[in-house]
Amino acid sequence: MKQIDYAILRAWNNPSIVDLIATLDPVVNKMIVVVNGSKDQNGNLLDKINTLELLRHSKFAGKIETRVLENYGWSKALNEGLRMSTPKGDYETRLIISNEVNPTQEQLMEMQKQVLVGNGIASGVYGLFSTGSYSLFDGREEPTYLVPRNTCTLWRSDAMRGFTFNEKLDSQAGMEDVYMGLQIYDKTKLLPSLGPTDVKLSIRQGVNLEEKTFKERETIKRYLPQFKIENVNAYFNALSVLALSKGKGNGMPLLRAMISYE
Repeated sequence: MKQIDYAILRAWNNPSIVDLIATLDPVVNKMIVVVNGSKDQNGNLLDKINTLELLRHSKFAGKIETRVLENYGWSKALNEGLRMSTPKGDYETRLIISNEVNPTQEQLMEMQKQVLVGNGIASGVYGLFSTGSYSLFDGREEPTYLVPRNTCTLWRSDAMRGFTFNEKLDSQAGMEDVYMGLQIYDKTKLLPSLGPTDVKLSIRQGVNLEEKTFKERETIKRYLPQFKIENVNAYFNALSVLALSKGKGNGMPLLRAMISYE
């Protein structure tokens, strides 16, 4: 199995990124780390780090490309990472992953296998799921975590051609990944495949999950009218079936669960 071509990460003031990079190193060919310059530290405070220096002196430095942006959100950072990793072929893969995720190398290779098997060459059935692969997370059953998220998703380069993440959503509650999935489905009618369902995910301290869920639902409800309702229903119904096939979800239609308060 060939390595994942690129991993795109964002970081600031977080030394744990080195641990994630150590996990990625054997299974990823190149890593792009986009640093938030306004939130990172230039080294003059004892309780903060300088991400550029940390990565420059790590044993993985030869595999890492860095870029500093000011005041960015997920979409802006990811778009920069995509620009820095211009694909040379249709079947290259881009892993988008958060520092909060602690995958195993086997789980990452399972996602890569799903993409390569699902390219329509090996199997006409798997060809229905050919845009990429995504993971679900241990202990996370919120509806918005049962769909492809930038927390840990592997996209195939040809599926993403011509798409960018919606940077306007950075100032809201994010959900640019759900928007991207809908964009790709709206154009191609193709789905990513579901890979591992028990990837470890840290819960950030101080996060009010009820407030977070409310904001996410409101953001999704605002942009859904941009898409044809039949495509929205088909997309979320298919993802709901995939989640339920792996024992995830409570049986409520996924779209309804994501935008309702029941």
